[in-house]
Amino acid sequence: TEFHTAVSIAIAYLAFVFIGSFVMSSSSMKPIDPYPIKFFYNVSQIFLCAYMTIEAFMVAYRGNFGILPGGAGYSRDNPTVANLLWLFYASKIWDFWDTIFIVLGK
Repeated sequence: TEFHTAVSIAIAYLAFVFIGSFVMSSSSMKPIDPYPIKFFYNVSQIFLCAYMTIEAFMVAYRGNFGILPGGAGYSRDNPTVANLLWLFYASKIWDFWDTIFIVLGK
């Protein structure tokens, strides 16, 4: 993911928070409670976080990583943790749904 993509996502998120908060705080809008979507979201977060935790331990074990940084498991040519780190940062976009639910509930 390129930097401008991440910045664009963050700007869209902030715009939604500010505009959504303004719209939802107006007297004509009633709070929305999307319970089925929140339920699916929470379950998916549990499974995603569990997968990333288990995968991190498996990658560390297979790569002979130690507790101290720069151990035997590090390879610049074949970064074993790169895919897991990408998934972690991509999951932060999925975390934006928490704020969306909060804004919709105001």
